[in-house]
Amino acid sequence: DGDIDVTVSRQGQPKVGGTKSNKAWQKVNELQAIYSLKFDSLTAPLYMEDLNEEQRQQILTQYEATEKEMLEKVLQVAEDNLDNALGYFIVTSMAGSQELDPLRLKAMIDDMPAEYQQRQEIVDILKAMEAAAKVAVGEPMQDFTLPDTEGNEVNVKDEVAKNKITILDFWATWCKPCCEEMPNMVSLYEQFHDKGLGIVGVSLDTDKEAWVKGIADMKMAWKQVGDMKGWKSECVDLYQVRAIPFVVVVDQQGKILEKGLRGTALELFIEGQLK
Repeated sequence: DGDIDVTVSRQGQPKVGGTKSNKAWQKVNELQAIYSLKFDSLTAPLYMEDLNEEQRQQILTQYEATEKEMLEKVLQVAEDNLDNALGYFIVTSMAGSQELDPLRLKAMIDDMPAEYQQRQEIVDILKAMEAAAKVAVGEPMQDFTLPDTEGNEVNVKDEVAKNKITILDFWATWCKPCCEEMPNMVSLYEQFHDKGLGIVGVSLDTDKEAWVKGIADMKMAWKQVGDMKGWKSECVDLYQVRAIPFVVVVDQQGKILEKGLRGTALELFIEGQLK
């Protein structure tokens, strides 16, 4: 509600202001423009041929820190506008971000007018948050049973009980990053299996033939399960899987120790757990 001011320029982006929410939205647009330049500046050296791995990691670390900085500023705008549509828009747009603290998200929702809290989108976010809390680090794993490649029903918690540490690896043959990560998983299994590491591959494939072929081609020697329902598999919502590859590391009793690690970070974590 109120008078909206629109300024159009040949030299730059149009500006919309006048009301509280429009002024704040303009601030968000300005933040995005500023940080877009920062991101471009940070990533430009990544294309240099003489860049070594240490320099690359430094750039990526700085990029992540800059992302968090921008996120914090946008969230501050949202917190100042929870009484209007802009706050609602930012909260619902960013609710799925892994960088957004669930407690902060819940606090923002609680500060919204009842009209917004009752909307289906907010109801769905709260349901997803409740489900995510059940598979948070430190919580007992959610058990499930799925068929293996031969059609035998496999209870995942029974598999977990066989190992000191187990990785639940959510993946699919159609997922290029999953297949690129698989040599690391094979190396990890060969290195630590005798020390107590187990892996259960949880497939989001829909083509059984491709799934079985992929397991053989990539020399995955651990237990594999999947119902060939893709993203509609029960385990997707159970573990709030939003992208793959995605791993959940659990101990022998099924307690969730860590989530979302890959590559060297996963190897170092497993090594530390099995010392």
